[in-house]
Amino acid sequence: MTGLFPELRILELASIPRMFEGNSRLDRIVFNAFLSSLPSLEKLDLDETCGAGGFDDDTLQILANASCLTHLNIGFAGRVSPEAMVQFIRNRPTLRVFEANVSFYHLDCTNR
Repeated sequence: MTGLFPELRILELASIPRMFEGNSRLDRIVFNAFLSSLPSLEKLDLDETCGAGGFDDDTLQILANASCLTHLNIGFAGRVSPEAMVQFIRNRPTLRVFEANVSFYHLDCTNR
């Protein structure tokens, strides 16, 4: 699907806990390649989807290049470090909304 949606502005994949069920490195590589092919992306909602580990510091780094991104929700992204979040926020002047709940006590998320 890489390169098929260059004009996509909003991607909402919230509450799909099995999206990264395999928790494999290949899943992250494919997802990161897909995200990097969305130059017009303004809003990305992955709340309660990233708990299986499909979203990590590398993914956040890829989104740092998304110049149109204004809204990002990565709730329960247990593989994203606080340092990566701070760096991302500092380097995103267009960012208006950033949501990240990394509580490991959510029913669908385990401590990693």
